[in-house]
Amino acid sequence: MDGARLTWTSTTAIGAMALWPIYKNYGLRKVIMSSYQAASGAGAEGMTELEEGCASYATTKDIPVPSVFAHPLPFNVIPHIDKFQPNGYTKEEMKVSWELRKIFGLPSDDEVGISCTAVRVPTLRAHAESIVVETEVPVDPDDVRELLSSAPGVRVVDNPEAAEYPMPLNAAGRDDVDVGRIRRSLVFGEHGLEFFVCGDQLLRGAALNAVLIAEKVVQRRLFPSTPPSLATANTAPISSYPWQVHKFGGTALANAEAIRQCCSLLFDSHAEQLKSTEAPPCNAVVVSALSGMTDLLLDCVNTAIDNPNTAVVQLDEVRRRHSTVAKALLGGSAEGIAALEAIESEIDQDRARICSALYTAGTMQLAPLPLVDYVAGISEIWTARILTAYLQLQGAASVMLDARKVLVVDGADDHHQLSAKGSVAGTTAAPLILETRQLLSEWWQNEATVLHKANEGGPLACAVITGFVARSKKGAPSTLKRSGSDFSATLFASLLAVKEVTLWKTVDGVYTADPSKVPNAFPIDVLSYDEAAELAYFGGEVLHPSAMEPCASNGISLRVKNVNAPHKIGTVICSSPSASKTAPGAVKAVTSINGISLVDVKAQGWATVALVATRALACLEQENIRVVLVTQASAEHSISLAVDDSESSRAVFALRKIFELELLRDEIRGIGSREGFALVSIVGPMRGVLGTLVKMVQGVTDVGANIFAAAQGSSERSVSVIVALDLADAVVKAVHANFLESGSGLNE
Repeated sequence: MDGARLTWTSTTAIGAMALWPIYKNYGLRKVIMSSYQAASGAGAEGMTELEEGCASYATTKDIPVPSVFAHPLPFNVIPHIDKFQPNGYTKEEMKVSWELRKIFGLPSDDEVGISCTAVRVPTLRAHAESIVVETEVPVDPDDVRELLSSAPGVRVVDNPEAAEYPMPLNAAGRDDVDVGRIRRSLVFGEHGLEFFVCGDQLLRGAALNAVLIAEKVVQRRLFPSTPPSLATANTAPISSYPWQVHKFGGTALANAEAIRQCCSLLFDSHAEQLKSTEAPPCNAVVVSALSGMTDLLLDCVNTAIDNPNTAVVQLDEVRRRHSTVAKALLGGSAEGIAALEAIESEIDQDRARICSALYTAGTMQLAPLPLVDYVAGISEIWTARILTAYLQLQGAASVMLDARKVLVVDGADDHHQLSAKGSVAGTTAAPLILETRQLLSEWWQNEATVLHKANEGGPLACAVITGFVARSKKGAPSTLKRSGSDFSATLFASLLAVKEVTLWKTVDGVYTADPSKVPNAFPIDVLSYDEAAELAYFGGEVLHPSAMEPCASNGISLRVKNVNAPHKIGTVICSSPSASKTAPGAVKAVTSINGISLVDVKAQGWATVALVATRALACLEQENIRVVLVTQASAEHSISLAVDDSESSRAVFALRKIFELELLRDEIRGIGSREGFALVSIVGPMRGVLGTLVKMVQGVTDVGANIFAAAQGSSERSVSVIVALDLADAVVKAVHANFLESGSGLNE
């Protein structure tokens, strides 16, 4: 199943389990479904209303006026679930059509017809569905029985002579979907099939299906650590010229003087390359926003919802900052003043559009995601324009590439947001490589002609590319989310077939710990991709894990260097670090993430820990809530999940909803959260090294801290503990001293 989401409505999820094998083997022309949905589909309140209504009728022959359903449900069926649409179908019925097309990748309505009738029936738990299909090729019922018998998550119950067929009473509480009454359709003949399906939507529809689909996704490498689309990104270079990629972060672009320093690095590098017998490469220069601008712009959008006038004032401060930088870089010569006037005119046009959007947000009392992405990414656009003009004034052959024209990402849902660096709530967008490659090739041929001959021994050739920003498949503004500028750089590096990407920052590389917390921290010479990804995942702020995916897929090295100290070697991140260059020891870095909550699910003896964890993790995956650590108490059948403080309330609400029946029956003692924690992790090649955990615990206890939860990654590259937030910095410092400072013992 190729849908990008991991969960769907219960009706779709249950039917899809039987339809998928049929579709893969016989194709589909039509799907006609009737769904008979239990009272539990309306939650615990729906079940209670059905039970109380039946009990009342048994004693008084009267059924109380319903409050959950549109009509009394006992001894009745109600062909009305969700809101009616203009076409006469309900939203629940239309979801079946929309979601099946998305999951299966089906073509338009004209080629494959899908319809559904959804009916509420007086059963407590488990939905039933009658499904009729027309297939592209002839289908035999016996072959389908054999096919479904071997399909994962499906149980064939099809012996009518013995009165064995799917029923809600038998399907309730089972993970598998029951399929039976399999027969040839009298309407569609040898191209037709009819069958009956039952499944417990509280398991298959709402939780277990998410996990199983997720497992399939991983097995088929739809969302791998090194996506196949990225692994093939550089098989055919965009141009015949060699390229090198430089990315300048926001702190490296803090002001006009900082931008001059960045450009000097490019000119100095070009001068050295001219001394070589080989032609100097074209430079892809990926730029972030000016330092601090993204946060200011996000504040601007948030303010606009309540006070658009104040938001415009904030926007004008952002504009002033860019105008100040532009005047400092471009003022002086007539050519520079002309460039400055052109840039300020473009900025004013953008400002007018943004002001209109901000006032619209204030009127509507909300800010749609494309609006947020458009405003949040405007500093990258303005910075790229300024840098391009400055390079041209200095004699470079320079052209700007607005990544919103070429970098296509899959649409994000409403939960995607820009999160703070070092938090656990971060998200990224999924790049669509084939579409991006095509658009980038067109840009190179049509808009980058100034670069085509510049690298043949001529001036410095630069394509100044906006980091962070992107576009949806329909052309709406989008972004790569927080830390996306690094991701932009590595994506373009894979498309341009480079061997190394240089990420210019204002630090000397990736450090063994946050220097602001640990004064004795020092840069790491070499990291593997896996180690760097682990480091980033557990709170390292220098790189985002997604930024490494394109490089790891294509064998491209990453070098993190200090723009203010370019002579220093920095940190190299590559697939196979040389043993001679790798610092000895089992631990390479200590990281922390502040603002962690522990969400507890206390399941008593209701189910195994595996089942509780399965449903809980699937629920939080559906809500796009990132879980950074899971611990369990097997005897108590309970689990604790570490999430960002900002997500704890939403996590508790979602879990209480998914476990509402178990809570109602006291099968789960409670679901709640505890705040005020931090996650401290050690990262490095720890497999087979004795004493690592002992020294970490020693560092924790040395400062009087307690461990509230702990976990080790299966790769044995990380160990993490949950400690009190107010002691986290002291723990990091003590653990760093134990492993990475002189006299620590284990790392020597």
